[in-house]
Amino acid sequence: MLAKDLTSSSDSRQLSSTFPLTSDATEKDVESVNDNSTTDTTPSKADTIDTSTNGILNDKIAVIGAGWSGLVVLKELKEYGFKNVRVLEENNSIGGQWNLKNQNSQTWSDVRANISKLNMHYPDFPYFIDPEAPLYATINELCKYLEEYMEFFKLKSNIQFNSKVSSIKPIDPDNKK
Repeated sequence: MLAKDLTSSSDSRQLSSTFPLTSDATEKDVESVNDNSTTDTTPSKADTIDTSTNGILNDKIAVIGAGWSGLVVLKELKEYGFKNVRVLEENNSIGGQWNLKNQNSQTWSDVRANISKLNMHYPDFPYFIDPEAPLYATINELCKYLEEYMEFFKLKSNIQFNSKVSSIKPIDPDNKK
């Protein structure tokens, strides 16, 4: 599957129409985008869910933490059509250990990523690189990237800030409350 002019009404950012979203993109996928075809017959992620499992898309799902992993899990669940997803973040901002504003961050303020900007990004949201900027992002650049990702994919309304998780208990599968 390839991105096709992903834009957000609240953000003028636009992604390349030939940027692969998954590693299983084929030569045919690339050709169909490059030929300026206007018909996209690729099913949405929500179309691939087997809904015969008694309303699974309406199940309540909690994601713990709004760091790098939590944000991408939230975005993917929303794209697959899950309706009741909530991210529980103990701080008042996203980013986890990468956000110096977060009270529990143990990251030094002058730390840089150990992966270059060419590779340290989500596959469906490329990092726009300033040719003059250092190749390894600062902690503030990474936090800005995560903020842009959250805004672009409209994730903020699913994040519950200042919500520390202290225990987790399995639920009775017959009584999903």
